Amino acid sequence: NVKEVTVSYDGTNWSPWENANIVTLPGGGNALKKRLNFQGVEGWNEIYVKLKSTTGVESKIINQRLLIDTKPPIVSLRTRSNSQGTSTYLIDLIVDVEDNVPDSFNYSYSVNNSAFTTTAALPATKVITINGIVERRLNLVQVRIYDLAGNSTLRTINIWGL
Repeated sequence: NVKEVTVSYDGTNWSPWENANIVTLPGGGNALKKRLNFQGVEGWNEIYVKLKSTTGVESKIINQRLLIDTKPPIVSLRTRSNSQGTSTYLIDLIVDVEDNVPDSFNYSYSVNNSAFTTTAALPATKVITINGIVERRLNLVQVRIYDLAGNSTLRTINIWGL
């Protein structure tokens, strides 16, 4: 049984041991409930925890990566050929994206204010195919890019349907 807990934000300097607050989870099982005074920085951070049993036995160090990301990605859109028109109902867009945590991104899009598509993973090539371009008109294409933390940026590009 867990009696006490200590926390470190660098793996070296530890907080004083304090009583552990063990709670029962709705589906069964137990979890440690602990309020942290975490002073992390943007990006990936580590937190380290040690537990002590009622008999005084200490656990191995448990570490967990935490993501702090409050900034949306920086996004720009362009076509492959830098043209602003297509003679088909499809067009490929290149998504230039930068983020403080550049691990992975998701996207969805809308053409002419239709409902946004289901969110999908942005390919490694950063090229997405937009479906639904209407011929003989200016089409409003909106692309929303989501970073790993869920921050999003919306960008718009006008495409002529020829």
